[in-house]
Amino acid sequence: MFAKPNRMAGGQGTTKLQNRKALERWIDKHLKAEDSSTYVVQEYLTGREFSFSFVLLQDGTWKPLRVKYNFKGVSNYAGGFQGRPMLNMCRTFENAKNGEFPGLEEFTDKVLKAFKPLHPHVMFYHQLVNFQSFDNPRLYYLNELGYRPPGGDPSDIPTYYICGSNSFTALLLCHMDSNYIPTPNPSWQQKIYTNIYFSFVKGRLISQNPFPQKPPIEGDLKGEWYVKMVLVSASEEEQDRDLTWIFENWKPDMEVFDC
Repeated sequence: MFAKPNRMAGGQGTTKLQNRKALERWIDKHLKAEDSSTYVVQEYLTGREFSFSFVLLQDGTWKPLRVKYNFKGVSNYAGGFQGRPMLNMCRTFENAKNGEFPGLEEFTDKVLKAFKPLHPHVMFYHQLVNFQSFDNPRLYYLNELGYRPPGGDPSDIPTYYICGSNSFTALLLCHMDSNYIPTPNPSWQQKIYTNIYFSFVKGRLISQNPFPQKPPIEGDLKGEWYVKMVLVSASEEEQDRDLTWIFENWKPDMEVFDC
């Protein structure tokens, strides 16, 4: 099981509970602390974490923007606490539903029917706490909705590059124009864009090891220390080859502190 507060976002305040005794200890702890917050206790499940952002239009319909998930199915926990590289990939909705995320359109319809969010607005499933079953790709689990544009990259460049629309532009126009439908900017040229994160680990930086010179990477790779790396690929096949090499061959040289 796991317990999470019914406020905040991104899984903040979530506690994993191994068994009934752990649940009872957790309840006793919060009662003694006179914690007045409300929590939800749910079955603990695993799967591929992903997020899906879309626009709720004034006519009551919705239009997709993009689907985002991590390369190799790496969880955000593994990236944030175990030092695994987090390679954020974006796909168009059409690409996703006809590829690795079958049934996503039907699942979204069910979610909107159940929660009835107010139109117009931009919203998304949160990547940290929504899952696609590893065993059945048509089976999805929803734990959190974000009634706002997705966070992370404030420029929203990944969304624009993959679908030709910006979440913040869509947010404004869906309120201002009753006939608005998100469509690509006329000057838009699609790019296969990957954000690459080596998340914060408390430790001693042994060496500022540079990225290997002339690696077997075909895409345009740029990176700086304390700033995320970005890979721009000419195709999804090239992206897959390059990310596989980065995933298996390079990471910052760190001595991790136990804390």
